[in-house]
Amino acid sequence: MDAVDLAAFLAQGKGTLIDVRQTIEYGEWRVQPSVNVPYAVPDPNVLRRVVGYAISIKGGLKVRNPEFVEACVAAVGNRRTTVVVIDTKGGDLDVEPTRTGSGTLDATDSSALRAAFELCQAGFADVRYARGGLPGAIEAGGFEYESEQWGEFLRWLDTWNPDQRRLLMYSRWVYRV
Repeated sequence: MDAVDLAAFLAQGKGTLIDVRQTIEYGEWRVQPSVNVPYAVPDPNVLRRVVGYAISIKGGLKVRNPEFVEACVAAVGNRRTTVVVIDTKGGDLDVEPTRTGSGTLDATDSSALRAAFELCQAGFADVRYARGGLPGAIEAGGFEYESEQWGEFLRWLDTWNPDQRRLLMYSRWVYRV
């Protein structure tokens, strides 16, 4: 579903929004109503995780969350509930995969798409992903973001330079103020 249609869909009580970003990102800012069930978790191998910190990956290197499906069931109650998965990238199954060099955003690859596939394979009855992801939900879909840690600063950036606010929110790089 397009991110612009997400608010109306959820307002009608038709599903549960699952934010599959890592817990550290969800803790920094999120949209409501959403629950956080990370698709990827910090690598249990501390040395490999530290490599991620060294190259500025927020939270270090990650691995697939081995408890993802069970955590989704716990979050929504059962496998018959409609779930919509969302992440920063969004993903899109209606475009051809990008096969160019590094640095190119491939809209066919995202944690939300991987999570949706896995939930379908695990027997969830109705799984959707938000095309356009969190940026689409916020910028075009009317969702308000909330952040205890960065809220005032992000709102100030919106008045001064919205592009900077978007960069800080949607980047996977570590940022400090």
